[in-house]
Amino acid sequence: MKDKYFSAQLAALGEDSIKDNEGHTYRFSCFRSFHFPFAIRVDANASGGGLLTFAMCDAPLYPSGSDMNVAWTLDISEEQMSTLSQSIEQNGFWDMPVSIREYGLDGSNWIVECVRDGQYHVVERWTPREGEIFDIGSLFTSLSGERIHPLYSKSG
Repeated sequence: MKDKYFSAQLAALGEDSIKDNEGHTYRFSCFRSFHFPFAIRVDANASGGGLLTFAMCDAPLYPSGSDMNVAWTLDISEEQMSTLSQSIEQNGFWDMPVSIREYGLDGSNWIVECVRDGQYHVVERWTPREGEIFDIGSLFTSLSGERIHPLYSKSG
């Protein structure tokens, strides 16, 4: 059931599965209980930098869906791409369990997906307040330049 829910959220955001992407693709999705869901995807390019895509819907999705409200892209530098890649590596993303049993009523699902040279991994956490997924998700939002509030996390 969770897979269907997450897929519906991503579809509303105009995002397809990245599972079969070639090269390096990273995505952070945040599905908040009472606020607009968003996704930030970074696709590495041949120059060492990347293309960041930000998408946000115009209402909380729940099971019924919503419409995309905001979507834009920006180029990120080789340094920014390196920072993101290093954060994923240093935080042990590739060895993290997909999910842990921690859920609540009001909060947000944080989902980080990465594809690297044909290897795909996804990690989902409920309202992280600190730790690796919190750090990675926070870096994605920082790279986007968007001020997203609330994230249902330690910082709001």
